[in-house]
Amino acid sequence: MTVITETDLIGGWRTGYHSARRPDNELFRAWEIPGTAHADNYTIRVGFIDNGCVPIEDILAAYAPTNELMGTRLSYCINFAPQHHYVLQAAIAKLNTWVLTGEPAPTTAPMAVTAADPPRLDLDANGVAKGGVRTPWVDVPIAKTSGIAGNETDMSFLFGSGEMFDTEALRALYPRGSAEYLEQFTEALDRAIDSGFILPADRAEILELAAAMFGG
Repeated sequence: MTVITETDLIGGWRTGYHSARRPDNELFRAWEIPGTAHADNYTIRVGFIDNGCVPIEDILAAYAPTNELMGTRLSYCINFAPQHHYVLQAAIAKLNTWVLTGEPAPTTAPMAVTAADPPRLDLDANGVAKGGVRTPWVDVPIAKTSGIAGNETDMSFLFGSGEMFDTEALRALYPRGSAEYLEQFTEALDRAIDSGFILPADRAEILELAAAMFGG
């Protein structure tokens, strides 16, 4: 079982996973996650405090967009979307179940790419990659997060990029504000849980985080 981010799919300074793609079969699953980078805020900030007991306010603060990376200030924010962490947890759980019981992990379509050489991600009207493992962060977005970034430092390309939508964009997407956003987000979250790409145990935390992120 392999979990692939946008960075891994398209590649930075080397050929990406797109050149090694193969169909799922009885012994193999590939989960490609839109809106994700090889590394992100969870890697360098959230993961160090996320022990299962820390208050949601601290998790929210650690996920906040930042352009600081390993002592360097970039011209853009690194990827701050939470889906990489939550989908990876589900992938590990599904792999464990597959090994112990023989029940295979869910399968899903790959991310959509263009016919260019090398290929590029096929983006929707919100700048979010199409296809792949669908989560509420890409189906009901409040930000454009990507695995693609500039090479401003030796490591920056691994951390992707992220940009919150401005007030006008959010108003166009969710005219009734946070209530409409959370209603759509909850529906998308439940679809992802039902599909096996997010764990039911993470539902409450994810909804609390979503409400705080929109409000912030």
